[in-house]
Amino acid sequence: MADAPHNLVADVMLGGVVLLGAALIAVLLFRRLGLGAVLGYLVAGIAWS
Repeated sequence: MADAPHNLVADVMLGGVVLLGAALIAVLLFRRLGLGAVLGYLVAGIAWS
């Protein structure tokens, strides 16, 4: 029996949701520390790549 093909759209959507979740957590943490939201977004983007 052949393996089921990957669903590219679902993979991209899952990656986007994970990235948004990581960005949300990073921004909340960085704002709590007084470092600013932009730095939180940058750190989340760098950590993802």
